[in-house]
Amino acid sequence: MVLFVPILSLVALAGTLIYLAAAPGTRTVVRAFAIAGSMWYAAPILLRPLADMLDVGELVSAKVFAEFATLETASLATTLLIAGALLRRPRFSQLHLAASEDLVGVWPTLAVGCLATIAHRLAASLVYGPSYLEQNAYPLSVGPGTEGGILGVLAFGESLLTAWGIAMLVIPRTPKPSSTQKSVLWSWIVARSLADFLAGSRIALFTPLAVLLLAPRRRWYAKAILLIAGGVLIPTAIVLVPVMGELRQRGPIQLSSVVGAAKEQPSPGTETSRIFLGQVLAKFDSFSTGAVLVSASGLGQAGWTPYEGAALALLPRLLLPNKPSPGSGDGSPAGHPSRVVARILGYNSMAGNMGVSPGAITLWQLGWAGLVLLVAANVIHVVVVYTLLLSRSAAVNAIGLQLIAVPAFHTLFATPDVILMSLQRTAALVLTVTAIRRLANTPGHRHSGLRTRRTWGT
Repeated sequence: MVLFVPILSLVALAGTLIYLAAAPGTRTVVRAFAIAGSMWYAAPILLRPLADMLDVGELVSAKVFAEFATLETASLATTLLIAGALLRRPRFSQLHLAASEDLVGVWPTLAVGCLATIAHRLAASLVYGPSYLEQNAYPLSVGPGTEGGILGVLAFGESLLTAWGIAMLVIPRTPKPSSTQKSVLWSWIVARSLADFLAGSRIALFTPLAVLLLAPRRRWYAKAILLIAGGVLIPTAIVLVPVMGELRQRGPIQLSSVVGAAKEQPSPGTETSRIFLGQVLAKFDSFSTGAVLVSASGLGQAGWTPYEGAALALLPRLLLPNKPSPGSGDGSPAGHPSRVVARILGYNSMAGNMGVSPGAITLWQLGWAGLVLLVAANVIHVVVVYTLLLSRSAAVNAIGLQLIAVPAFHTLFATPDVILMSLQRTAALVLTVTAIRRLANTPGHRHSGLRTRRTWGT
């Protein structure tokens, strides 16, 4: 059986998650990796036989798929094994800041977050264009510029505020948010999820479910809500995923057009199942696209060029107009592996964008030796995320959750250049929060800034 080794690697990955869970305070991290592992690793491996049966049209042979699936899964399992060994050390410390509510307050932050969500959507529609294809094509059709940079900062700020909202719901803290605050937080997250879905992001539909999966479920009604949400969202996705795949190719998406197209869907059958499975694998099977990248471009072709852009990511383009795009093999947006694979597969040369597995990208960058850097960088990443989520500060928790990237979780295990860029931003944000805390000098707090403290419970 060709998939025996990939399935065995999935079992090993599950074992490393259990090992990591034994370290104190790793609940949120383990749940995040469990969700990511289910989507990006288990789903494509376990669905491959069904895809062969329904003749979905695979990009690579079963043998090549199995090789890359095993490579990627083994890389993640090795990372979690090493990270688990580090986090089980009894004297491991964490960052600690005064609670973010002491600095700003829940309601003002909520208000800013909601306004940022509206402002980002309006600005993106005006600058990039209202349709999914226009927004995907913008970096290539216009190129890097001031407008794109400003929108990037706005998007980053909005995602950070959203991560703060998720942190308030999934990480236990004292004092707890009130029932009214939780209701507003959930309303904001659901509304943002719907807005992203109507903008063409199919995975955004699962944001509420991802938050519920990350949240503590100590009481029966929390488990009941999770089951109800899953029971509603999963069948809804089965109907809407193929619909959205078609609608976002035509132009701006309206809720009425989604509902109308869903009603016109044919009755469940072999053809419907084939279309749905093809859409799911097109999204989550990054093993096959990774194999396409490596086979078409070769090992070590990109070299260190993707890291130049990542190292300079925080430097404003106004100061360095010709700085390379992060992750790109030639310094331009078109040289990013997601764009390269899309062109190889014959998709729209301007708007095409394919997810590619981190192990394959690292092979494309640095060859086989790059896998050592991949594991080392991600071990550091796991430890940083763990440390940030263990803090009692909602602001610091938000920085950690932004690194997780709910609901796609695609940056949880990422290429070294992405982690380099993420860690720079994290350091800048933590220093900013520390500086604000020092300037605020809230009465009643005898400490300010960073210190180490051991607290369990996440």
